[in-house]
Amino acid sequence: MGTISQANESVLAFKAESAWGTQATGTYSVCRIVSAALAQRTGFTQSAQLNTSRQPTDTIRNQVSSEGNIAFEFSAVAHQAFMESLMGNTFSADIQTAIDADVTTVSSPTAHWLATGAWTNVRQGDWVRATGFVNAANDGSFYVSQKVSNNDIVIYNASAVAETTAVGVKLSSSRLAVGTTLSSMTLEQKIPGVSQNLYHRARGSVMTGLRLDIAPGEIIRGTFDFAGKNVTQHTASIAAGFDPILTTQIANALDNVIQIREGAMSPAEGWKVASFSLNVNSPAEPRYAISDAPNIAPGAVGMALRPMSATATLRVFVEHALGETDGVQAIMDSYLAGTERNGLAIVLADNVAAAKTHTIFHFNKYKLTRCDVPIGGNDQDLFLEMEIAAVQDPNAGLNHDATSLGPWAFMIHQTKTF
Repeated sequence: MGTISQANESVLAFKAESAWGTQATGTYSVCRIVSAALAQRTGFTQSAQLNTSRQPTDTIRNQVSSEGNIAFEFSAVAHQAFMESLMGNTFSADIQTAIDADVTTVSSPTAHWLATGAWTNVRQGDWVRATGFVNAANDGSFYVSQKVSNNDIVIYNASAVAETTAVGVKLSSSRLAVGTTLSSMTLEQKIPGVSQNLYHRARGSVMTGLRLDIAPGEIIRGTFDFAGKNVTQHTASIAAGFDPILTTQIANALDNVIQIREGAMSPAEGWKVASFSLNVNSPAEPRYAISDAPNIAPGAVGMALRPMSATATLRVFVEHALGETDGVQAIMDSYLAGTERNGLAIVLADNVAAAKTHTIFHFNKYKLTRCDVPIGGNDQDLFLEMEIAAVQDPNAGLNHDATSLGPWAFMIHQTKTF
């Protein structure tokens, strides 16, 4: 009898493909996972041929593709490639620059950041991070509400303090917008054995969904769904080597949620959120054709990117005065009227003492698709329970230009220290 294999001996590795379905070679990266499922999806049809015995004549395979999911504990550094595949795009080049900067025209909740030539590649709708200001209140990641020029942007920061010519302030900004580029990878799963390992390989894998769950007292956990060409089985790895797996930077709800805020809310006046779940659905459907090589790993011949959606579910403690713009009354008014509300953003940080990477999931505008305050028992708090869906800003113009990102609905940003 053989030794029973254990899950902790298994490895899931990945590498970006040069073209969809073309098996990637070279050094692979080991994926940080809690669990994973990598499977061939096979379609069958039953023969309708007449049979006097009443027995099934045959069940015939008629379609082949791959599908699966990857459960993980969140780390922006480890999961960047998966977010890019999900969004059909790549992160823009980080503006990383160290420059003398000013904070002027402070009028809560906004302030101007002045830095000569620093904002050439920044747009209204981006997030920008600063470290190194004299006043610590000016450091952090902030939303760009307006681009005045390549030297001047307006940011949301209700705690901003005016200061002049802070020397060597480090600035960072990078965005991941929804795109139309099919970004695929080869996934390889090691199935450990005593005398021989097996390797299941899924080519043309495209991320089709992301769920991220945040709750008090918990590690931030999520799942990527994927679909692709097919699954093949091998007795040797295709990888020339493996990048080492990271063992740090896992985020949790206590230390790594920098803020959850709506519109111009500052962290101090934001909601007290009891739970938050993000869902990004980015369908990529296999395309099928008549196979011209039925005995050579048949499978899908391509993938079709379909319109994406971004939704979230929140449970928020009921505590604000009825008249506040982010209070129960105003939110319920928006729901009952079917009107959109200003953006919702959640800012997460990697769990590293220094050089934290901030990842921002941002709804530019949203509509409430469910909103109520259920009443529990005598020992229960009241929660405003909301389900929201990202919508485009009808007033943002038609196109991305030198100052604005246009009518985007949902975007992922990263800001770093360096």
